[in-house]
Amino acid sequence: MKNISAQFSGLKDNLESVAFLVSKGNSEKEAHAKIVQSLVLLSQIESEINELLKTKGFNLTKTSELKTINPSHTEQKDSAIPMGNNSNDIVIEIEKVKRKVPRWFKNQSQYNSTILNCFLELSEQNSQITVQMLRNKCHVLKDFAGNYNQMKNFGEKNHGKVFEESNGTITLWEPVKEFILELYKKQKV
Repeated sequence: MKNISAQFSGLKDNLESVAFLVSKGNSEKEAHAKIVQSLVLLSQIESEINELLKTKGFNLTKTSELKTINPSHTEQKDSAIPMGNNSNDIVIEIEKVKRKVPRWFKNQSQYNSTILNCFLELSEQNSQITVQMLRNKCHVLKDFAGNYNQMKNFGEKNHGKVFEESNGTITLWEPVKEFILELYKKQKV
């Protein structure tokens, strides 16, 4: 229960920060990052509560928009919700990236490694990277579009979501940005 209390405290702090950032009006990326962190905390809290309830013979189940406690039912996943729209999907995607990206840096011949390294090289020289700039930098790849799409979208069988794209401009996906940048710095040394 101490862990859940700490997670609730972190969640509260994140939400207070988001409220402050939103009131400032020009900190969208920071607010987005805090919201994603909050979703991750909520997912962790949900898992811990579900595990606790399982020991008592209960499970959390989804019924329409609300979560309720029903004895002796198994957890159901609402298949109408597309991948990436709930906190569990975000946590799964973050873990996938943390598992896969270190291998990408070790095996530089993979397409996803090439795309990520090209992006990181471009970002050292440019404040904004467009899809066209990245495509041009990755000109040796036969299937840039297919591999890039698997790196910017949620999906059960994607490479791992590392990019966010908005109006043709690419950034690192905020929940994994620092992790990737740290790995990149270590790899360059």
